[in-house]
Amino acid sequence: MLKKVLFQVLLFGFLFFFGFYAHRFILESNEILIEFPLFQIYLFHAIFSLIICASFQVLSTYEKFASQLGFIYLGTFLLKLLLFAIIFNGLLFNKEANSLTNKISLLVPVFIFLFFEVILIAKILGKAGYENK
Repeated sequence: MLKKVLFQVLLFGFLFFFGFYAHRFILESNEILIEFPLFQIYLFHAIFSLIICASFQVLSTYEKFASQLGFIYLGTFLLKLLLFAIIFNGLLFNKEANSLTNKISLLVPVFIFLFFEVILIAKILGKAGYENK
């Protein structure tokens, strides 16, 4: 289990650094300015996705939680969206800063981390389901 959690740390660390610097490079090479801290948004998604995946890795070892992990994930996904909206509410609800470029730049990290988070959670759910039968 420690090896799997370490893999998750490395994966989300790589996604954070590669995603952030690639995103920033694309914006700078096209001379596009965004009005929010891109680094903080990537950091939020990397940390929260890591916490979710590592927690599910640990919870999947307990038979009591293994059958409920899918429902728990839906709750954690909703919690992630709510915390993002609370922490970055000035960015999300600022009418002046909501250009198309800003909206896309906000959504890119969401989808990058969500994609890999869902893949890892699906593997954990699949293994937890097979172990319980």
